[in-house]
Amino acid sequence: MKLPAIKRWTTGEHAGFTAVVHRELVRIFSRRIYLLMVLLLPLVSFAVLAAIFSTGTLRHLPIAVYDADNTDFSRRLVRLLDAAPTLHVVQRVTNLREGKALILSGGSYALVVMPKGLERDRFRGQGAQVTSFYNNQSMTAGSIVNRGIRDTLKVVSAELDQQSRQQRGETTTAAAAHAEPIIVESRALFNPYLNYLYFLAGALMPTMLQIFIIVVTVYAVGVEMKEGSAREWLDTAGGSPWRAVAGKLAPYTAGFLCVGLLMNSYLFLWLKLPLRGSVTLIAMATVLLVLSYQAVALLIVAATANLRISLSTAAIYAAPAFAFAGITFPVMAMPLSGKIWGGLLPLSYYLIILLDQGMRGAPVSVSLPALAAMCGFAIFIPILAVPRLRRLMVDERQWGKR
Repeated sequence: MKLPAIKRWTTGEHAGFTAVVHRELVRIFSRRIYLLMVLLLPLVSFAVLAAIFSTGTLRHLPIAVYDADNTDFSRRLVRLLDAAPTLHVVQRVTNLREGKALILSGGSYALVVMPKGLERDRFRGQGAQVTSFYNNQSMTAGSIVNRGIRDTLKVVSAELDQQSRQQRGETTTAAAAHAEPIIVESRALFNPYLNYLYFLAGALMPTMLQIFIIVVTVYAVGVEMKEGSAREWLDTAGGSPWRAVAGKLAPYTAGFLCVGLLMNSYLFLWLKLPLRGSVTLIAMATVLLVLSYQAVALLIVAATANLRISLSTAAIYAAPAFAFAGITFPVMAMPLSGKIWGGLLPLSYYLIILLDQGMRGAPVSVSLPALAAMCGFAIFIPILAVPRLRRLMVDERQWGKR
């Protein structure tokens, strides 16, 4: 699509919001990097994330076994460990050193050690002990492997205790009650199958989107100063900095809103993430996510007046946002500095709304404080940034800075 060349309207009926929108569309279609950053690359990143987490639940994580006892009982334990859905015995090592090397090389997440005399101690009632060494540097995989090993051995232990009691004359019911005197009934809410597609993909896609929003906005505004075209931009808006900013950002806002709509449709319709709450509230939050990060980008450019520094600042602000959004590490457990940093990110509030209205099906009133915080970003930050941008637009000393 080819748009007509920019007409430098500086006065009269042609100057204003529409003229700035037209001017920006010409710039967008003459520089393909804008179309790539606004439309293509965000969608590609969503597809990559969906492919990575397509399995959803973790299965067959590799573990190693050192069976020093090598008896019928120890071999049965190995078979049970291998049969657990989250575990897969990839190798039976011959000594501890070999098992350690396998963990250090990344070939196994855990080493299960069955010492010599395991079956003998079991028959003597001395308490047979199995030791597991698991790699908890990879906390997710390590925790799942450790839970799989413990659950498997716990079932075997309860079964042996029940058999022992029955041999001493207890009924089957009494033996079962003594083997597990306190029964805990656990019911996982909202994500009972530990599906990492629900847990991570639904949070990582908005995280990727906010990076593109802030970087594109910083570049689109900052390049006007770098190229010395800021005064022309302001004149095209009839001298109004508000019309200049609104007209410049309007095409990007529309593009990112389309991407946000596709993202939510992909999450809830194609990937089948639960949608138990208000669709309207999620849509409003998506609009505010775009506007909030555009507002933050304006503030960054206004504060630095330097495209290179602005882009670096935007990267520092947006790239680690996922770590402070409270998805993988709870906000309530963060130090004060982490809580403050998370509170300064629109993403944190968006993910609260997305999870509340998506997976949890919370009442709308629960999500209103987060929505109000996002409104604060979108409304009040431009009030701080636009007057400063107006001074930069007319100050030629600020032009040409990288």
